[in-house]
Amino acid sequence: MIENNQHIIPPTMDEILNSITNEELRVDVMERLKKSEAIDDEVLGAKLFLENNNYDFNQLASFLQSSELSIDKIVEQHKTAKSNYGWLKVAAVLVPLIGISTYFLMNKENKFDNLYSNYYEKELGLPVTLSNENDKVFNEAMNLFRDEDYNSSLQGFRDLLLEQPNNDTLHYFIGVCLLEKGNLLEAKNELTYNFENSFFKQKATYRLALVYLKLEQVKESKILLQEISKNENHRYYQQAKALLGKL
Repeated sequence: MIENNQHIIPPTMDEILNSITNEELRVDVMERLKKSEAIDDEVLGAKLFLENNNYDFNQLASFLQSSELSIDKIVEQHKTAKSNYGWLKVAAVLVPLIGISTYFLMNKENKFDNLYSNYYEKELGLPVTLSNENDKVFNEAMNLFRDEDYNSSLQGFRDLLLEQPNNDTLHYFIGVCLLEKGNLLEAKNELTYNFENSFFKQKATYRLALVYLKLEQVKESKILLQEISKNENHRYYQQAKALLGKL
């Protein structure tokens, strides 16, 4: 059963601050931060700070105490500022939490882009040999693919797919063409084709995992990477293990 995180109320900034010195409260705060989407900028900043520091509340305490204010004083200033002036007048020691929310969000996006770029393997295509007239269109499309003319090769593969809608080779290379063109959503649709008994199963599964990652659908990506990592003979076993270690 999939849990609906939209109904989980995120902790307030007061609760986060109090949880630094209250272990029992900290467990509840940590779970709610993990499972909810922070609404206030300061809460989002704290959430992202903790995410990037393995939910080490001592690190958060050190960050907040860098101004040489005690946690108790920070909490008190936060309450006073909230009641009298609103968040914009909150103690200066907490202001950086707003800034780091933007910083970490930007780096989060860069993280997935970088992982995709670093672990993407360029498809070289299939060798083209002398063949009969029936294979002429496919060979021409494959030659265009190998020449990295992805627009023309994509059109050729799509024309063939109209006559052979269940051809796994065409679905795979259409998906790869779309990847090379940066059309991730369309590529995902092609790579979710049933490649169970296909020569391209391992390649398609790995590329689909990368597509999910770049689209920030991390849960779906992990499922595929974990599947790959169970098979030491899988073509992308090492890459899957390495990627899982970075997620």
